[in-house]
Amino acid sequence: MELRQLEYFQAVSRLKNITRAAEKMYVTQPTITLAIQRLEEELGVVLFDRSQRNFMLTAEGHVFLKHIDSILQGLKDAIIEMQDHASLQKGSIKLGLPPMVGTFFLPTLFIDFQKQYPAVEITTVEAGSMSIRELLKNGEIDIGIVVITEPEPQLNTLPIAKGEIHACLSTEHPLSKETVLSFDQLRNESFVLIPDGTYVRRTIAAEFKRNNIIPRIILSSGQVETLLRLVKKGVAISFLIDFIARQYPDIAVIPLSNPLPIEIGLAWKKDKSLSYASRAFVDFMIRSVQVDAAAKSN
Repeated sequence: MELRQLEYFQAVSRLKNITRAAEKMYVTQPTITLAIQRLEEELGVVLFDRSQRNFMLTAEGHVFLKHIDSILQGLKDAIIEMQDHASLQKGSIKLGLPPMVGTFFLPTLFIDFQKQYPAVEITTVEAGSMSIRELLKNGEIDIGIVVITEPEPQLNTLPIAKGEIHACLSTEHPLSKETVLSFDQLRNESFVLIPDGTYVRRTIAAEFKRNNIIPRIILSSGQVETLLRLVKKGVAISFLIDFIARQYPDIAVIPLSNPLPIEIGLAWKKDKSLSYASRAFVDFMIRSVQVDAAAKSN
């Protein structure tokens, strides 16, 4: 039994498709097929149900995958720890960022962190908050800035900021002078929203449903600047986190009559060993939060 066989097995288990697994592992499809066959012969069990279009795990396959996930994660953690010992001042971080949150946090965070750790490279992965949670749980990214309003048992979290989801309108819109807005007032409006897979989009969709509204959504985009340009021109209304939306003084940012609180935080997987670089970033964020808290108390 070889390490590559186990990695191929894990890839097929997750993707449920040999072709996609071969592409991910940069090998040919026959290579993975043969490796899986030899693995089954050695174990004396069938790991996949081949009667379906997708490769689905058998009961034995599920049991085997649980152990293989643990083995491969342990090996990865061991390699990371050895790399840290070999080069404490070098490293890389794969950081998950929702587009809206990244626009607000990343510039300042990046500049301040790079001043302290100039040799550490940060690679950002832009996705919705809910998608970033899954990437963290699957070990595909190191840390992420996500919505932590709803707890996730598999993740450690560090609160960073609290706010509310507000409506964003053109200053020329007839409703722009309102102090609060209800969804009923917005019933006949057009909307530009951030994409599915984000906490804000899911929360707004739930409010539409609760108020029996079928929204007229004319654009979904992860580019906050694009959404707000359309809002400014009076094309449509959007919904953003208040402390982010208020960075744009040329639009009206109005609270909702039914408040939708939101909390942003740093998150990382509980049972995953953080690299030196990732641990340094977490510690950096802890210090930043403490400094902000001290400044507000004064």
